[in-house]
Amino acid sequence: MKSDIGQRNRLRGLLRILGWAAGAMLVLCIGFALLGMGLIALEATRSEVSLDQLRLGVWRSLYTVIVSQALLPHLLLSLVAWLVIARSVPFLERSWRPLLPGMTVTAAICFPVIGSLSFTVWTPTSSGDYVATLLLMTGGTSAALALPRWLFRFLSPGAFAPPEAIHPEPSR
Repeated sequence: MKSDIGQRNRLRGLLRILGWAAGAMLVLCIGFALLGMGLIALEATRSEVSLDQLRLGVWRSLYTVIVSQALLPHLLLSLVAWLVIARSVPFLERSWRPLLPGMTVTAAICFPVIGSLSFTVWTPTSSGDYVATLLLMTGGTSAALALPRWLFRFLSPGAFAPPEAIHPEPSR
């Protein structure tokens, strides 16, 4: 009986993690697509050039490369790192006040790994390039991680802390 409850709790936890990952990936990909379309529309309006198939094809290729080499790996590494942190330092997971800056710092710490290992099309030419990319990716990843948690109750703060950290047993 106790084993069944443990298995159900583990399954719920896994489904919660998968739901968070799927929601965050959706938010990140849609957000990046909207940003890209906005930039393309702004450039087309400013230069009075039509959006032909060639330009849209270039955008699709660029979008695919950036999403696959940078955004999704960064998001997934940040999510996994946060899950480890939430288990190790559960008070960071309990409320929005430590959760938001905690996820942001985690994403910032994960950026150099992704920037050096998987984002092969990116070669920063200055420290400004590096910092700008760090800020953009950290901001996008943090927002993508936070939005599903804000929208769905089953992902609210405390969802990934160990149960004993949320409801500690009273000491005798």
